[in-house]
Amino acid sequence: SKVKLVESEVRQLLPMAPASLQLAHACAALAVAVTDGKVPLQGQKVLMELLESNARIPKDSPLHSALGISPLEPAQELFKLVSGVLTGAVAEHNVSTCEKHIKFWMPTVDSIGRGCGFPDACDALALAIESGIVPQQSIQMLKMLHKTSENALSGNLCQLLDFNDMEMDAGSTTEDGVELASVCEDVSEQTEPVQCDHSAGPELSPQSIHRLFKQAAGILNGA
Repeated sequence: SKVKLVESEVRQLLPMAPASLQLAHACAALAVAVTDGKVPLQGQKVLMELLESNARIPKDSPLHSALGISPLEPAQELFKLVSGVLTGAVAEHNVSTCEKHIKFWMPTVDSIGRGCGFPDACDALALAIESGIVPQQSIQMLKMLHKTSENALSGNLCQLLDFNDMEMDAGSTTEDGVELASVCEDVSEQTEPVQCDHSAGPELSPQSIHRLFKQAAGILNGA
């Protein structure tokens, strides 16, 4: 894979990375470079645009966090919309006010320009729940409202609420129910934990950082 082309750069920034490197590890290495001030603002803007339109990297990834892209507001606003519709306090057509939050979780949801609907908001909230950033208390509230409301949820969210008893670490949520992933947290559930050790290994040259940026950005862009 193209990640192999920058394996040495990734391992210098992430000394504890596993033997088999994936795109998530290259992005986590870039997160370290961003945090250390090694990626210029223009490069950071490019990464932000690529992450907004890419669904392969978890929205609470180290790179999102390093770039200041927070999943907190999208998750909260989607929860307020869906729970509001279930209680009857909010009309389904108000989904238009949450379109940008829906697209945060589902970048390609409106690829034909039809606009987002309430089922899309439900599916986006389901993705937020699956990412682990929605607190158990909020999930339990949705389950209760779902059982008593006459309004229908999307199939994905229904299945998640009805059949998936998610285990959430009480210490991983804030008072608002969402805590951003730090640069040193796991890249995703599918990969081994990525440990950050800023003191390990020689400092990367600007050329090496640029090579890492170019390869990761190219993969994110589908190149």
